[in-house]
Amino acid sequence: MYFKFSKEKNRRQQWIQACSRGDVFNVDHEVICSMHFTSSDYKDDLKLRLLGAEAPKSYRPLTDTAVPSLKAYSACSHTSRVCGKRCSASAH
Repeated sequence: MYFKFSKEKNRRQQWIQACSRGDVFNVDHEVICSMHFTSSDYKDDLKLRLLGAEAPKSYRPLTDTAVPSLKAYSACSHTSRVCGKRCSASAH
């Protein structure tokens, strides 16, 4: 799953800084994959939690304070549109 950059200025800036890119890129046309977020970056689904199940990341929205923090850029099957490097995430 991929997430668009926030429209909220401060959060958008945090995401840009988290990408650690040296070049300029247009965040209106870029995304970040789910493998760069921790489990605490996702909203809690109380229903699933009470049932003892966990929703796959692809079905879970991010919290309002989520910032990509996992640097997963070594060897993957896709190239991140944001970082331009290979992402080490194996499933999306």
